[in-house]
Amino acid sequence: MKNSNQNINIESWDLPQRLKSLREDRHWSQSDLAKETGLSYRTIHDLELGKRNRIQEKTLMLLAQAFEITLPELTGIPNGNDHQTVTTDKPRNHLPWKWIAPVLLALLLAAGLSMRHWALTHARWEIRDHHLVVRDGVLGSRLWEIGAPPGPKYCLVAPWSDRILILGFSGTTPRGRNIMALDRSSGRIIWTAQPDLAAVRAAFGPDVLSGGNLFCENLLTVDLNRDGRGEILALFHHTSNYPGILCWIDQDGRLLGQYANHGQFNDILETDLDGDGRNEIIASGTDNAPVYAGATVVILDEDHFRGASVDSLNHPRSLEPDSCLVRLVVPNWPQPYMTSLQAKRFHARKITVYTDPEGRKELAFEFGPINNLIGTLRVDRRLVPLGLGLQDYFIETLAQNFPPELITDTGPTDPAWLATWLAGYLRFGAVIEQLASHPVATSSR
Repeated sequence: MKNSNQNINIESWDLPQRLKSLREDRHWSQSDLAKETGLSYRTIHDLELGKRNRIQEKTLMLLAQAFEITLPELTGIPNGNDHQTVTTDKPRNHLPWKWIAPVLLALLLAAGLSMRHWALTHARWEIRDHHLVVRDGVLGSRLWEIGAPPGPKYCLVAPWSDRILILGFSGTTPRGRNIMALDRSSGRIIWTAQPDLAAVRAAFGPDVLSGGNLFCENLLTVDLNRDGRGEILALFHHTSNYPGILCWIDQDGRLLGQYANHGQFNDILETDLDGDGRNEIIASGTDNAPVYAGATVVILDEDHFRGASVDSLNHPRSLEPDSCLVRLVVPNWPQPYMTSLQAKRFHARKITVYTDPEGRKELAFEFGPINNLIGTLRVDRRLVPLGLGLQDYFIETLAQNFPPELITDTGPTDPAWLATWLAGYLRFGAVIEQLASHPVATSSR
């Protein structure tokens, strides 16, 4: 049938009884059926009473759709008998397009917002020539940037949230003394932290920070307080004077601990030295105090992360105690040897932790002038020196390093000479001296 508005003779059909039976099977009233079909109550009433002999095909189709049956099932007339037996597919249960379109649009919007959020919270960054550029994590579009002076030197993701970046700066302006936490997606400053400069001046004198600026020399994450969220460890150096300042900073930018060294720190390592489940910080470098200039190693922990490298020999009247766990100073060789090496002082760098045959942890460091490796210094976990192994290359080039009068049986290649020199090591610290305000040096001499 091509015209759904044409009238069909239903006089011979059993439509009234079938219509009533189908309606009552569904527990519908005549009003309910009228509402389901969009027909009038009068039409349903008259059809069930058999008052109508003719009906539009459209009416039959609406009734079949309401009952979710075919026209032959509604009329009881097999399909295809004559032109009056019109068929229709069984209606499918589906949402009208007027509902589907908004749902699809909402899903697409939610997916877009989710992707945008991921792109922002996982933004990528790059530092070139002290210029930081942060880009969208998906499309790569530029989100924000920070340049000089001074520009960022270090950038890392905060251990407590991947939505926060931690920045350390170079030192051409006072900005270099700052550590900043910024929102990864927008660059908004969350907090700014810096060393306790008054404590540094109290340790080494009022002029120790004059004539230059601090800058971030190293930036890493630790978890000394074992809360599972992590903290920031920031190392600052001065552009002209000696202090190296190690700062322990929490998630809110608070300074949890600070240790100032009379010289630079080269390397930092977090490890559990004594196996008690608590990590320690090992910092290696140099101590340029004239009284005992030489390589230095400092161990700090959660309870001993304060003070400065002051003692009864160096800054004995300092207002800051040496409250580290333990500090080692290995003095320089006698001056003729240092002059021949063209070096002012020794350094310890590149920390290695290893286990001895009895299962105890020990430490090893590269040892020598800053740009000249002499050998490997070994110490136990209390920072007591175990020996200095000279590098083969250094021994092979000894004649180039020292004049003939210094190359004798009692020089650096003589184990007895090395042992005597190494026995002049000095150790300080709160634990060594039972938290004394001004520790006295301890030595094997």
